[in-house]
Amino acid sequence: YLMAEIRKFIKTNELTQMRAAKFFGVPQPKISYINNGKIEKISSDYLIGLLAKTGGDFRYSFRQPTKKQAAERLSA
Repeated sequence: YLMAEIRKFIKTNELTQMRAAKFFGVPQPKISYINNGKIEKISSDYLIGLLAKTGGDFRYSFRQPTKKQAAERLSA
């Protein structure tokens, strides 16, 4: 989700990877990782930092699984 929001920002503002890297103050390969969904290359903290630079609002939510969902996961 975090990467998708950054990609959306880049696309909406019609930024090239180089211009996006300059805007965010990061090396261009990091933008490439984001554009290609390489989640193993970038931490969530790093992505949150980039999202903060866009000036948008960041909201996070987490929903606990139901008892049935939890039981299914525990029995797997």
